[in-house]
Amino acid sequence: LSPALDAIDVIPQRYNLEVGTPGVERNLRGFSDVERFAGEKAKFKVRDAETGASSVFSGVMTPDTSSGSMAVRVADGKRVHAFSWESVSSANLVFEFGSAAKPGQRR
Repeated sequence: LSPALDAIDVIPQRYNLEVGTPGVERNLRGFSDVERFAGEKAKFKVRDAETGASSVFSGVMTPDTSSGSMAVRVADGKRVHAFSWESVSSANLVFEFGSAAKPGQRR
């Protein structure tokens, strides 16, 4: 891309072309990200509205809109935690090292 930009001289002064990515542990910025990455492992920091206490949940996430509100379910082994998206103070995907599944097979 850099040679093409140099050829058409879009930017007259010197510049460095940098390409960035949110990374494999990207932040989940909205409930739409929960829907987009459903089935992926994520970590959520959740604040209790009544007590103000914070909890951290990590596991496979799924969106839950059955009650008409934006809720998240996080499965950690046999335990399932459910909370509203409004109570989430921070959230991000969790990358796990390991071999990737072969096409057509599950890990």
